[in-house]
Amino acid sequence: MKHDNMKHIRRLGASIISSFVFNQKKKKHVYQYLSEFSFFDIPMLRKFQKSPVRKKSVLLIETNACHGEVISAYFQYFTDLGYNVDIIMHDFVYKEKHFTRHDMSNINVYHCHQTVMRKMFQSKRMNEYKAIFIMTPINTATGQSVLTFFPELNRFKNLYVIAHNMPDIAREYKDFDKSHILGLGRKLGKHPSTNPHLFGNVHKNHTRHKPVTFITVGRIDPQIKNHTMLISTVQELVERGYKFKVIVIGEGKMPAINDKIKPFIITPGRQISENMYQYMEQSDFFLTLWDKNDSTHDKYRTNLISGSPQLIFGFNKIPVIQKEFADFYDFDDTNAIVYQGNNLTDAMEQAILMTDNHYTKLYQGLNKLSQEMYNESKNNLKKILEK
Repeated sequence: MKHDNMKHIRRLGASIISSFVFNQKKKKHVYQYLSEFSFFDIPMLRKFQKSPVRKKSVLLIETNACHGEVISAYFQYFTDLGYNVDIIMHDFVYKEKHFTRHDMSNINVYHCHQTVMRKMFQSKRMNEYKAIFIMTPINTATGQSVLTFFPELNRFKNLYVIAHNMPDIAREYKDFDKSHILGLGRKLGKHPSTNPHLFGNVHKNHTRHKPVTFITVGRIDPQIKNHTMLISTVQELVERGYKFKVIVIGEGKMPAINDKIKPFIITPGRQISENMYQYMEQSDFFLTLWDKNDSTHDKYRTNLISGSPQLIFGFNKIPVIQKEFADFYDFDDTNAIVYQGNNLTDAMEQAILMTDNHYTKLYQGLNKLSQEMYNESKNNLKKILEK
């Protein structure tokens, strides 16, 4: 046993050195190979190499330190279709605990760093999967295709990628088989849609909390959401005498919050998934905070799918959303509070004053749309696997 471990350490060390030398010549991303290695990954590599691939199995791959929530949705689709699922994922994502609400009895998870993933991709057992799905097609550290960063994956004819961002796909996958590209959402290019809004066993409340609770989730960055607009809206609603709560989850620095409105805004920061799920269950309405007057937000209504709608669908939280963005995600007056311009104040006031009957109708409309997306996504994946 000790001899076997030393053999694997020597082989991995040789792999790292050769990668280092090669990339020294290329002058690119040498740090990737050195920082993305851990001797603690060796048992995981051995487990992957020695575990037999079960019949009717698919493999999901997430090489980046992100998008664990996307993995959880897709493995639920595949298990619902009767397939066994194996996952290779970045160790950082695994530690964020995205799968706490799922039944994992039929899922094999191999979590490690990128250097060890490279060794896994060279394994002969990779040839035995019915299909292989790349969850994020771009390496987030380098901006290049995952297939460029991991050329070991190019040999597979049963490889599919999940498109998050159409400009990235157009740039990095122009020679890739277009029939093997799936869209992350209904309106992302002309690719078959697959919507990742399945988070497992979550509680969906049909009635509102007291006080009414809003939530927004995502990085605190003006190029992603307009939190300044949120602060001014809360200020105005407090001055009108309303009682409510706003939960702001995400990494980054919030705009200044004055003492008068601090009791109305909860800012727990970035959270592991299980904690975020609990905050979602405690809320009633989801604030997307996109601003049509900010050109950096246009991407969320043209060629990039945000995680916010997935949380809205997955937890059935009524969205409060600007009209220009609502159309892209099929939100309307039957399933959302849709407002014109930057009139977020009146939209949140409408939510606070909403009757229980109206809330229930919106809840039912949103649930119907979520179920439609589930059926559509499941059928598209079924067609792929039946080829």
